[in-house]
Amino acid sequence: MNAQTNIGVGADAEFQRIRRQSNVLAWCSLCVAIVLPLGIVWGWIEASSATLANHAGLPESPLYAMSLLQFWQRVAGIGLSMVPAGFMVFALLRVRRCFLLFATGRFFEGDTVRALSEFAAGIFWATVSGLLVSSLLSVLLTLGNPSGYRHVAVAFGAGQIFALLLSGLVWLIASVMARAVILAEENAQFI
Repeated sequence: MNAQTNIGVGADAEFQRIRRQSNVLAWCSLCVAIVLPLGIVWGWIEASSATLANHAGLPESPLYAMSLLQFWQRVAGIGLSMVPAGFMVFALLRVRRCFLLFATGRFFEGDTVRALSEFAAGIFWATVSGLLVSSLLSVLLTLGNPSGYRHVAVAFGAGQIFALLLSGLVWLIASVMARAVILAEENAQFI
């Protein structure tokens, strides 16, 4: 389908607004997908041990016992942190694809539905892997501590619940859109 048959009208003002917004969001998605891994590396290089411990959900009480992180711990931290970041980058690139398809008027096509569904999957796996990685990071960060000051932190909060609900919502919307695509194709055969 082309843009005109898919949205039912030509280049009206509403479509132009959708096109502009979709292009801006596609550009923003790409920028975040590029900056996110770079920010993680920079954070692990520059952040203090206490700051990293705080981000890993460790309580403040053992921070005084934490030794300075060794180079290998920072490298391992970068590697672990890249797992959920990789899923997030995947999600951002898939939602970018969706925005680019929206910008061309391809709202109810298989490619659009697939990109939206893959975005939901990326968010889901980024959230799940983030929960696991957070616990592993707490162990990694406290390995140099004396016995009795090593910790395993498990963090599950409103942000993770929201991300899981968001991924479920987007996945459901993609499923509804997939059904609409099938109905539209069946309807087109009768015309």
